[in-house]
Amino acid sequence: MAAASTPPGTTTVIRQTDVESWLCPRPVAALHGVGPATAVKLRAYGLHTIGDIADTPMTTLVRLFGAAVGRALHDHARGQDPRTVQTERIPKSLAADRAFEHDVLHPGEHRRAVLALAEEVAARLRDGHRPSADCPCLATTARTTSAVCPERRKS
Repeated sequence: MAAASTPPGTTTVIRQTDVESWLCPRPVAALHGVGPATAVKLRAYGLHTIGDIADTPMTTLVRLFGAAVGRALHDHARGQDPRTVQTERIPKSLAADRAFEHDVLHPGEHRRAVLALAEEVAARLRDGHRPSADCPCLATTARTTSAVCPERRKS
């Protein structure tokens, strides 16, 4: 949330002692996990700011939104989030490539090579291999074919 409210090229530091005062005046829609439907429902119950949610007993939030959402709202409104902060960029692709020994101009031959490489990439992902940050994109030339398969991210 701090990054989203910070202008590009600057850094916002929120001390642990300032988390509640920073969160409280913000609208409910700014809270992680609050989509349009949940924001409308929160406002219908008179909860317009994150501070309003923080002041609402967890039992009330659980009754209104269910156990999982109610607990998440309760914790997030107080600045508590069990998710780990990712400090490194997560690669989104894995690549494999093969160089042909001669120019290959027939589309069918390229298609077969790409399908074989895609299967190789899929096998790596099934085996738990995670791609590196410098994986190239899909590219096909007369002498080289590469296939890329998106990483199946943990959600």
